Amino acid sequence: MRVRGTSRSLGFGADTEIPDPTSPGMFAAIGVVLAVPPGAARPRRLGNHGRMPPLVPPILPTGTLGGIRQPRLAADDGTIALRPWRVDDAGAVRAAFDCPQIQRWHLRRMDGDAEARDWTAQWPARWAAESDASWAVVEPSSDRPLGQVGLRDIRFDQASAEVSYWVLPAARGDGLAGRAVRLLQAWAFDRLGLHRLDLRHSAVNSASCRVAGKLGYPVEGTLRGAWWHADGWHDVHLHARLRDDGDRAAASGPTG
Repeated sequence: MRVRGTSRSLGFGADTEIPDPTSPGMFAAIGVVLAVPPGAARPRRLGNHGRMPPLVPPILPTGTLGGIRQPRLAADDGTIALRPWRVDDAGAVRAAFDCPQIQRWHLRRMDGDAEARDWTAQWPARWAAESDASWAVVEPSSDRPLGQVGLRDIRFDQASAEVSYWVLPAARGDGLAGRAVRLLQAWAFDRLGLHRLDLRHSAVNSASCRVAGKLGYPVEGTLRGAWWHADGWHDVHLHARLRDDGDRAAASGPTG
């Protein structure tokens, strides 16, 4: 089947090969959807599955995370360490997600020990997929979990990720969340090579807003009605820190 007109009239470059009109890539490019008749052979797609190629290379290459073992990270003062999760941590994870405050902000609960074991067992696959990473925050002498800190939505094309954390009720009140985030942040910037870390929380979660401020994550704005919670839509505060922010103090902004 031939296509009338030139490649330029269809939005392609002058020297671009025009795909077959039934190609999904063709119609993704010009905003038209055409079904292939039943029984007809599906034509070969051209290019990257119909997606336009990027104009800039990724900041960090594939394998930046998956090509290394998840490290154990220790604070210089010896007060805390971050280590990979183990299946025998399931009891601590179950206790965390039984906490009403963690349930409120993380929108999850656990209904049994099997779910807790599955939660601890998921992280090696997510590390290998280079999508997310999580560490148990532990007291070094006992190696007992006190909380969690991690990176979510890792993007090596933009060298960015979102910080996630929670602290068990018994370990709250002495700045554990901030110390854990600082330890992970140093590794993410200095060793992994990330450029930006986001930190998001419900606008009514004043504790997380204070943590972000003490860590020097300036408030960049408010995402209106962004998260659905048990009590309805919540606005979300967006904080962020760049690798070259150094010792920059948090900018003034919402305080929860």
